[in-house]
Amino acid sequence: MRMKRLTTLFVGCLCAWGWLAAQTPKTDYEEMMDDVLQVRQKAGTEPLLRAYVQRVCPDADTVYALLFIPHDCPRCESTIQPFMRLVREMQPGREVVLIASYPDAEATRRYVARQGFGERYLVADSTEQWRQWLSLNTNDIYGMYVLAIDVKAGRLITGGTNKHITREFLRQVAALREPLPFHTYPESEPAPKATARLSGQADGALRYEDYDVQLGGAHVLSAFRGCPSAQDGRLVLCDNLENASFLFRLDEAARAYRLEQVLEVDSAVRDTFVDLPSDVYARNRSAFRYIDCSVNFFGRDEIVAPWSLPRVFVEHQDSLSRDLAFYNMPVGLRWGLDPFRSLPMLVHEDDASLAGYMDQHFTMFPIGRDGVAMACKRLTFPLTFTKEEYAGNPDMDPFMDEFYDRPRPYVAWMDKRTGHIVKRFGQLEEPMRRTRTGYGFLNLVADGDERTFVYGNGYAGLLYVTDASAPERILRTLRMFDLDYAQMPEPDTTKFYDRAYMQRYNDFFSQYVAQVKLSDDFIDCLVCHGVPFVSSPDEDVYEYVRFDRATGEEVERLALRPEDGAETVLGYGLERGGRPFYVGKRAGRTFVKFIERGA
Repeated sequence: MRMKRLTTLFVGCLCAWGWLAAQTPKTDYEEMMDDVLQVRQKAGTEPLLRAYVQRVCPDADTVYALLFIPHDCPRCESTIQPFMRLVREMQPGREVVLIASYPDAEATRRYVARQGFGERYLVADSTEQWRQWLSLNTNDIYGMYVLAIDVKAGRLITGGTNKHITREFLRQVAALREPLPFHTYPESEPAPKATARLSGQADGALRYEDYDVQLGGAHVLSAFRGCPSAQDGRLVLCDNLENASFLFRLDEAARAYRLEQVLEVDSAVRDTFVDLPSDVYARNRSAFRYIDCSVNFFGRDEIVAPWSLPRVFVEHQDSLSRDLAFYNMPVGLRWGLDPFRSLPMLVHEDDASLAGYMDQHFTMFPIGRDGVAMACKRLTFPLTFTKEEYAGNPDMDPFMDEFYDRPRPYVAWMDKRTGHIVKRFGQLEEPMRRTRTGYGFLNLVADGDERTFVYGNGYAGLLYVTDASAPERILRTLRMFDLDYAQMPEPDTTKFYDRAYMQRYNDFFSQYVAQVKLSDDFIDCLVCHGVPFVSSPDEDVYEYVRFDRATGEEVERLALRPEDGAETVLGYGLERGGRPFYVGKRAGRTFVKFIERGA
């Protein structure tokens, strides 16, 4: 089961619908064709394309299709309803087909039904059959693509990102007479599965302790955002298509983790950052998106789930038009335990300290009593796409050696009480300098208590043990794995500033630290071997690594695997102070299995 981990698609975007669109020198269609993301039809695939559409829409001559990964870009999904309304108004004979690419067809259909898109035709593509006839200039779907298809001829007339959903755009597409030429992009194939280079005992016997995961029939787990966590007889996880986090309590007598709470945004805070007149609010409410990013224990008595809430306001208004701005507002929803209760929402405040950085709140980690850690990235390549903005500037250009001689923090320390950034710390490691990839390969992992904070960039294979009151000062370094520099491609200066440059190093960065848990005696870690930025727990290989907290010595390393090859693994996680585990499904049963070394 492959799923992209959270990307910058979730961070502040301005949607341009018909009634939002600003005047530009290019037409809406020209902007789509000039976009960095492109699609084309593969040569000789006319029968495949025809059959693909006709299985859900057998009588159509010409259709529009919207291709997307469910809940990968929720803000993009807010354009689905306006697009279908516009098509039905302007071209009533033309149908719209939703193509939802996701490995779990049942979860896909449930998700689409909950969204209330109003579609007549849905393809729940669980095996990526669209790849047989469609080529992207990336190895995966980013955002959403609008396709115009001549079904009878089996031809893609045109396609691209749904950047503008306007009357002008539809008129321009309707006027097209010749389809785009056939083309296959070299980047279009999915990233290959990496070969695991395990340093632990890969073939040792394992012992499993099995518990049911009981959801009460109201939910279906499909894939997780971040790793699940367990402690003190509780289990938390964030499910992608359910767009919610779940708290389970262990019932030892029943050998089951029973659902205790659904952790989601409630009506008291969900529209905190929507500032609209009541009539405008009512017309646009269906466009608001509430995005659950992950969930984590903060100490023994608190759970924090980072969310993106809609920030919507009137950006411009005159006698002829009203332009609305749609952004994501990063927050942390908080709950206390024993007793279970809601706690004040954590709001990531705008201030001068944010200048030049993107703080990525998708995962949050505890620092000390009142601190929160999250990843931060310098606003330069690969977050920005205009070479002229950074090329040749040693403070901005990651392709220059001098870039790495300056402070390059990747951890933002935020005060939980105020939402303000206390400081930034960490330093991009040597592998990032050697590959000239800057912040391109960054996966912050961390954990802490009131005394100690442990963090690292998972792709560098190092963890740093620090004092929680001064996490910028490293007390001890733990090594998860060594990178094989012999297989590292040399930086290719001819490919600098090209968005495809990063893909050269996917094999080199094919392992990363996925999770860290700090306990009284140990520092426990999960190492994943797989494709960078693609979560495939059913295919990836995981290792469990344990260090002695007092000495920093490695005391355990164990290669993990499911008990039965017929199981579908949804995600691996760690129990604080205990054992690694995985959550899986088989034959309609959902379960958690804790793993130990066998006899």
